[in-house]
Amino acid sequence: MNDAKSNMVHIAYQLDREGKPEYGEIVKGLNDSADEDVKLAALYALGNMGSEKAYASIVSLYDQMPSDNIRSKIVYLLGNFDSPASRKKLGEIALKDPSTKVQKDAVYAIGNSGGPESVDALKQIVRSKVKSELRTAALYTLGNTEGDSAATFLGEIARTDADVTLAKAAANAIGNISTDVASRELRRVLKEAVDLEVRKAAMYALGNQGNAISVSALKDAALNDPDDELGKAAAYALGNVGGEGAIGALEEIIGQSKDPKVQEAALFSLGNVGGERPKNFLVQIALTSMNEKIAKTALFALGNLSSGHGGGHDADLMLDIVRKAKDPEVRKQALYQIGNNSDDPAAVKVLGTVAKES
Repeated sequence: MNDAKSNMVHIAYQLDREGKPEYGEIVKGLNDSADEDVKLAALYALGNMGSEKAYASIVSLYDQMPSDNIRSKIVYLLGNFDSPASRKKLGEIALKDPSTKVQKDAVYAIGNSGGPESVDALKQIVRSKVKSELRTAALYTLGNTEGDSAATFLGEIARTDADVTLAKAAANAIGNISTDVASRELRRVLKEAVDLEVRKAAMYALGNQGNAISVSALKDAALNDPDDELGKAAAYALGNVGGEGAIGALEEIIGQSKDPKVQEAALFSLGNVGGERPKNFLVQIALTSMNEKIAKTALFALGNLSSGHGGGHDADLMLDIVRKAKDPEVRKQALYQIGNNSDDPAAVKVLGTVAKES
């Protein structure tokens, strides 16, 4: 640090220790120096004082500062002042500063400051006519506030905003809020949003939340959504959720869906979840389904089960299917499953047994 910067910091600490509101030397350093490093040292010295007069000086300096870099640092300092006045000033900067970067810095500083005033300021930015990227930044920052007020607002934007990019961002942002209100908002977006991409964003966000509301919404989408691809994606999302609730929902989808592609997605999802219950259900489907493709898909899904969750490559299990399955194509597929594990001594033994029985 050069002498000018060292002197600036020294003045700040000395005034702070002595309790003297004498900011003239620091402000003079900001006004007189052409060196941005010196200006920044002076700014941080003011920020460390944290008083109302220091705040007023920083705001005044922002209003007359041509450097984008220093205005950006001023925004950072303003974010450290926990007051309605600082949040209001940051809101003005986010809306009016000539630099997009400084505007974005102000948006993030508002989010970091917390409190209902911050949420209100971010909502104002979203509703404004500033650039789309700033409104998007405000949406994601709202999602990080973790509040139900923010979730409700984001849900409205996701359902109604004509800008698809913004609506998708709002749906994604709701996914960062871990409350029942947020899950209900996502359920509404999934059902009511006009654009398919927005509805998909809501569906993936529900898959990441994983609570009972999310599981119910995803099951409903898989069974009833008019878009086949979204129905499939909902079934896959349930596989990512896991747990008993999701397993039960997937079993219902397999039993009730009239769309074979959705049923197949649900079968694969069960295989990805793993566990004894999915294994037993998939075996039952493989043995009893009248639809050959569904029965074979159940076998493929069994193959995806990890060995730590009741593994689908259990040679004895596949031998049981070979013996009991009514459809010859299903029996053949079970044999292929055994053959794919020919390095397993148990699989070799089972294949020998099949050869003797044939």
